[in-house]
Amino acid sequence: MEAECRILVDASGVTNPEDINALVERLVDGDWKDVTGLVVMVGHSCAIQSFFTKLARKGRRVPGSLSVVVVGNARTMHSAEPRVTAATFDVALWHAVAFEVLRRQIQERRQPGMPLQPASIRIMPRLTVRESTLALVEGRRVKEESPAAARPPVP
Repeated sequence: MEAECRILVDASGVTNPEDINALVERLVDGDWKDVTGLVVMVGHSCAIQSFFTKLARKGRRVPGSLSVVVVGNARTMHSAEPRVTAATFDVALWHAVAFEVLRRQIQERRQPGMPLQPASIRIMPRLTVRESTLALVEGRRVKEESPAAARPPVP
């Protein structure tokens, strides 16, 4: 059977202990035990290190048997071990653009007879590849015994 990559899109997935425990059980003994890659959305509060520690206690190591990418707040990722691959975007820019789109929408609504144009924002994320996806980046599984030996230089 070919390994699959499933995506968890849940900001609470690595925030509180109950959700972390449920996710770990699902990845160790549940329907996601064969998953080799995971993308997790995070907010301002993230317990990614707790998630990694609990996974390791149950026999799943990042990146050895599971690669993890975090989408969201990069500031919470700097202290995790292994360091986490993260897709981030400029939150201040996103807020400014969202405010401008809202202001424009309000202005358009005040002009009778003017058709409203749907608003959209496209801000490209920045992907910083770190150790948590090493197995995927190198196209192989990292040996469980020596995850530190396979670490590439990180920007």
